[in-house]
Parts: sequence; C-alpha cells; structure tokens
Amino acid sequence: MYVLFRLIDLSMLPLLVLFYSLSTSVLGQDASDGCLSLLNSKACPAFSEFYVGVPGLAERYPFLYNITDILSFDESLLAYVHSTADYLAPLQCTHQAYTTKIPYARYSLTRICTGLVQDPDYSLPCSYKVNQAPPPLCEITCENYMDSVTQITSDISLCPDQAQKDALLLTLKSQCTTWQGYNGTGNCIMGAANEPDNCGFGNDTTSACSYCKNNNDTCCQYVNTCRALSNGALAGIVVACLAVVAIIISFFYLCYRRKHIHKNNFSFTTYIPPPKNIPSHESDPRPPYGSHAGSSGHTLTAYHDKQRHSSLHRRSLPIETSPFMTHEELEEEHVMAQQLAVEELFEVVHPYPPQMADELGLHVGDIVCLAMRFDDGWALGFNVTTGLKGVFPMVCIALASEELLERLLQTADIADEEHSHH
Repeated sequence: MYVLFRLIDLSMLPLLVLFYSLSTSVLGQDASDGCLSLLNSKACPAFSEFYVGVPGLAERYPFLYNITDILSFDESLLAYVHSTADYLAPLQCTHQAYTTKIPYARYSLTRICTGLVQDPDYSLPCSYKVNQAPPPLCEITCENYMDSVTQITSDISLCPDQAQKDALLLTLKSQCTTWQGYNGTGNCIMGAANEPDNCGFGNDTTSACSYCKNNNDTCCQYVNTCRALSNGALAGIVVACLAVVAIIISFFYLCYRRKHIHKNNFSFTTYIPPPKNIPSHESDPRPPYGSHAGSSGHTLTAYHDKQRHSSLHRRSLPIETSPFMTHEELEEEHVMAQQLAVEELFEVVHPYPPQMADELGLHVGDIVCLAMRFDDGWALGFNVTTGLKGVFPMVCIALASEELLERLLQTADIADEEHSHH
C-alpha cells in the first residue's frame, strides 16, 4: 500500500510542477490582481523575478495610475525619471533653465525600481506569494546616484537657492544608510546589473564621458563614443587645414586681381548621377550622396554650362605679377587675398555630389575646412572627413556649432588620458 502511494505521488510530481509554473506565470501578467510581474521589463531588467503592487503604489507614485501591463509600466517609469518629479522637485530645483531637457542622474532607473519593489505595503507581499524576497539596492549604487544628483544640482542656474537645496539633499542622502531598501552591502543589486550602458547615465553620453574623464571606473572601457578623436588627431586636422589654407592663399592671391569669377545659378533638384565619362582625379569611397540617414532623398546639384566650366578653371590658373605694379598695389593684393582666407571649421548640412573633376563631394555631417570664398556663392575647401579638396556650393555648409567643437575636444581629452594610462 505504501509503495502504491509513493508511485502515485511520484507520478503526480510533474503535474504539480507544471501547475505551479502556470500559476506563477499567470500571476502578475497584468495588474488586475494588484500584483504586476516585472518579467520582460526593459526599465527594470535586474528585477525581473519580482513584483510591484499596482494600483496601490499609485497613492505614493502618481505616475503609476492607469498601469495595466508591463509596457505601460515601462513607459510611465521612463517618463518619470526624465521629469522634474524624480529629484529636482523634491530639492526645490525647478528653475526654467531645464524645462526641455532634464539631466539624468546616474542609476536613476535602478533606484526607483528598487523603491517600487521594496515597498512593504504593496509590492513585497506580491513577491512573497511566489516565495521571492527581493534583495536591497547596493549602498554604493545609492551613493553613486546621490553623487550625480549633488553635481547636477550644484548649478546655480538650476537651483538658485543652494542653501535650501543642500538641507534637503542631506535628508535624501541619509536614505542610503538608514533605509533597508537602499543600504545593501552583501547580497544586493548593483546599478550596473540594471543599467550596464554608459556607466549608468542612460542615453546621456556626454555625462558618461565627463565622468570617465575623471574616474578610472571599469565601466568606462565600454563607453566607446568617448574615443572618437584624440588630441593628436584633432591637432592633425587643424594643422592640415592650416597647411592647405597657407598653400591656397599663396597660390590664389595672385589670381584675385583679375576676378574672372562668373555668377552661377544652382537649385535644389533630384540628384541625377553624372555621365560615366566625366573624369575625376579624386574619389570618395563612401555611400552615394542621397543615402545618408539625415537626407530627405533630394540633394543639391548645379546646372553646368561652358561658361561656368571655364569660370571654374580660371580660378586654378596662376597669374604672374606685372613688373610695373607698385609696392602699394602688391600690398593691397596681399591684404585682399588674406581676407579671403577663412580658417574655420564648417559642418555639411546638405549633401552635394561632385559634377566636375575639380568639385568636392560632400556628405551630411562632414567637417570642412574653408580656404577661400568666391563671390558667386561657391568656395574652395578641404573635406577633413574624406581628405579631399575642391570647390563646392556655400549653401551646403554651416558654421560648426560651439557644442560640436566642444564635444570633439572633450572626447579627445578623454581618449588621450586613457591612452596615457596604457
């Protein structure tokens, strides 16, 4: 009889396991029972085994109202951490300087995920139903978050009342040691487990690069965007631009006196590839000019005729000075030629496919060093990105923003510092 009972018991074991797995999978698929599983959550991937109690948590976190499934939960949570409600409002830092873009504090998502999962009234009972006990957040991650908040809110334009902010900040910092949900030291959840990218700065690559510039954190080796340019490469670009400008100035200032520059009309039309028999002494190996991600499918092209062809070639023909020119005339020619040089970096905003051998191909996003402007709307320059030179329409470029140049210099400094450590 005992043996028969054991056989029945063992035979039922797979069914019991299946029943348990089905019951736990059904629990929390939606918030209808007051428990929402974080399985497949993109905002809280390190908490996938645990649950949050909704809509009960909405009493403390209003952004959780109307949560029905994990997709709506993730959307609401992501919107919350990128709003002033996360840390700016509690610290009375709601100045208008950041009405459009809220600085992302490091490991913000991980901290709020922990706060929701560790709620003793609504969330923990849901996890206990399936025999899950969520570990706390590691104290070091909580401190990383607070260090980031402290740095961001030190900006007076963001928090004019620094004394009030500092007093409120002390209370917020104390949670890293006093609340059991944030003060884990052994079995705890690290911020990197939930937010592995950009050292926990989310999509804010600039902040991640700034952090890595002053820290030797192991996560910095994965922030590849900071290695875009080194100081040596940037210096090489500048030297190359200056060298090209110097050569072109010395070659063209003698030509300027004759001013055989002809006005040309160009318009925005659909790009038609030039005939294959058009020679080209310089080639660009990159994709066609209309295939750039930021292009609308239309490119800038020009209608060419014999008059423009001869006009462009007259720009490159050297003109000897007359032995009868006075010293004052020579000085005037030199000053006028110097004024043509524009030693500035420009960014390509419209693609341009070269139509003739002496023209320069441009892709959106290329960096161009402008050497000389002509009064017909064209210019001579050097494409730093492709290493080619030639003439091109001025409407295709715009002065490089300070933000772009600053970002290049910032990433270059970080790359040089990392190279020096190696």
